[in-house]
Amino acid sequence: FHAWQIKSEHPETSIVTSLFKKLQVKDLTLLFIAHLSLIFLLSFILNQATQLHVWDRNFPLLIGNELSAAWGNRVAKPERPWEGEVSQLCIADHVILKPKLAGILQTNSCRSIEPFLLADYQLSGNNNYSDRTKNSPNLVWKGAFSLPQSKTAISIDSDRWLQTNTPVTALNDRIRQTSQFTLITSVKAKNQVSEGGSIVAISGSISFRNFVLEQNGSDLIVRLRNSLSSRNAFHPAMLVPDVFKDGKYHAIAVTYNG
Repeated sequence: FHAWQIKSEHPETSIVTSLFKKLQVKDLTLLFIAHLSLIFLLSFILNQATQLHVWDRNFPLLIGNELSAAWGNRVAKPERPWEGEVSQLCIADHVILKPKLAGILQTNSCRSIEPFLLADYQLSGNNNYSDRTKNSPNLVWKGAFSLPQSKTAISIDSDRWLQTNTPVTALNDRIRQTSQFTLITSVKAKNQVSEGGSIVAISGSISFRNFVLEQNGSDLIVRLRNSLSSRNAFHPAMLVPDVFKDGKYHAIAVTYNG
């Protein structure tokens, strides 16, 4: 209030000062209530915009690629191959706090958060890979024949990737309800030349997606669909620089609370 008491050579400032002085306590109270109402309204709109009810329930889960859109006689083709190794993928319907996450990342096991899990894939060996929680479909090899895989991880390259044959409907529905999730994975990139290679995606095509975790050079990028983003979740994106610069395994956790 004291700022309005400063004398001014400008007549318009003097008018405002005079009007302000004439305001009664009742008027100030009404202004304050209106100001608070505007703040609450803007907070409500922003909260609605960051929720995940816009996720498409009919998108599958992919590891190592995304597909082009299929329309007419055009068949969907792999568009965003990634090369590297993956040993684990877990998705939960709540935000898992840091102390619990630290233990998961050290043990490479999500069993401690089992009540919240929507998917838990241990990725090793040569067969197709089932979700331990039974909430999501199996991940199966697509593209060329799969290479012999190790007992601790799977190798993805430009010719082969993993994908569920049916949508992860239960997973998508639950995240639409909670507007929260935690994704945990352990990956090692083959190189730093990947430009937009898709590591993990819940996606119908490169034009329509719910979520994608990707590599761009040495950087890790997270894209997420909500009411503020486009349907392909391209903007806004979160970039974590130099994650893949050392060529080593990295335990990655992504949490979101809308």
